[in-house]
Amino acid sequence: MPAPAPDPPEVEQLLAGGPTAAGDLIARHLPLIRQTVEFRMDRLLRARVDPEDVAQEAALRIAGRLSDYLARRPMPFHLWARRTAQEALIDVRRQHVEAGCRAAGNEVPLPDQSSFQLAHHLAAAAPPASKLARAAEAADLVRGAIAALDEADREVILLRNYEGLSNADAAAVLGLDISAASKRYARALLKLRQLLNADDLTRS
Repeated sequence: MPAPAPDPPEVEQLLAGGPTAAGDLIARHLPLIRQTVEFRMDRLLRARVDPEDVAQEAALRIAGRLSDYLARRPMPFHLWARRTAQEALIDVRRQHVEAGCRAAGNEVPLPDQSSFQLAHHLAAAAPPASKLARAAEAADLVRGAIAALDEADREVILLRNYEGLSNADAAAVLGLDISAASKRYARALLKLRQLLNADDLTRS
């Protein structure tokens, strides 16, 4: 059974430095923290909070919890940092956006290329795949469909298709065993395909 990808040797060296190395660890992982926040902030939340403020809040949370992480080492640091950033964003959303107000119109700003690749992958299994709509339109449809998924399905697709995590890495972030993560991903893709077919992803 595959295991989550380990941290690179440079990160292991910083981890060996303990809490005193927190600044260097966070600086190295700040792009990852920002990406984690950016991929998950919809327009409704962006109207109230700057993504950089959320990233900084996540960085502070990581620094404050580093001693506990080092005592337990539940997963590689890069996965734990991503998971902690997601938790910080969830808390910010609860503070600034009423529960249940998320709708398909509040798409997250996911990259066009990744969205189009996912659209192509899903459409390839559903006729008429040869009639795929223009790339930009397909990417827009994917972003809207992902926003319409529930939180659990949306998260596993973001981890696997946009952040490029393996099933083992995604399982660690989600707190699932590998088999359960794989099944959740398959179900999420099926739901996404159904939404895209309803939105007429393929055109005659």
